[in-house]
Amino acid sequence: GALDWTLALRGGKKKTAFMDQSQGRKKAGEKHLTALAQDLKEGRVACGDLKTLAERFMAALRDEDAGICMRELDSFASTGSQVSLIPPRPEDAPSAQHLFTCAPDPKNTAYKRFSFPSAAGAPADAAAS
Repeated sequence: GALDWTLALRGGKKKTAFMDQSQGRKKAGEKHLTALAQDLKEGRVACGDLKTLAERFMAALRDEDAGICMRELDSFASTGSQVSLIPPRPEDAPSAQHLFTCAPDPKNTAYKRFSFPSAAGAPADAAAS
């Protein structure tokens, strides 16, 4: 059958307050993404405006009111956030940008850019491993 992510997170246990909160998180995330998609569609945000796209994704991940960014919620806290901006064309892959908070409080921590080496310049055996 289909994977039931909610049931998997519960470990087969009855619904908890945390699970009720996670549904709010899901809806809030959908709201952030729907608003961004609408802004892209209507030209208020350009697809190539990586700065604005990253800022919008970061704002969604830092949304504490919606429970996306969690602090001690039901004995669980966010441990970091990641935003990756990946170009749609494979030949543009080297321009992908990956940003991480690398800290236990994504709401108040700056995102830092990480670069991953390209397999194109690596020896054949290193790229395969």
